[in-house]
Amino acid sequence: MDFNDFRKALAADKAFAEKFAACKTPEALVEAAAREGYTFTVGDLKNNTEVSLEELKESTGGWVCDWTVKVIVVDDG
Repeated sequence: MDFNDFRKALAADKAFAEKFAACKTPEALVEAAAREGYTFTVGDLKNNTEVSLEELKESTGGWVCDWTVKVIVVDDG
């Protein structure tokens, strides 16, 4: 299983993702993922930092806010 499979597993299973929370370095993450059967490199991590909107929705249970708040300041003085 490769890095894309790993990303999908993280998004699909919160308990699985929590196994990697203690990883403090990219190298530690690669080693921990290898123990779970995933094969990728630190370079794969650095080259795949973008998350698709669909992956973001999956990881948040479908909640994604895509909006901008405008603030208007009125001077009453």
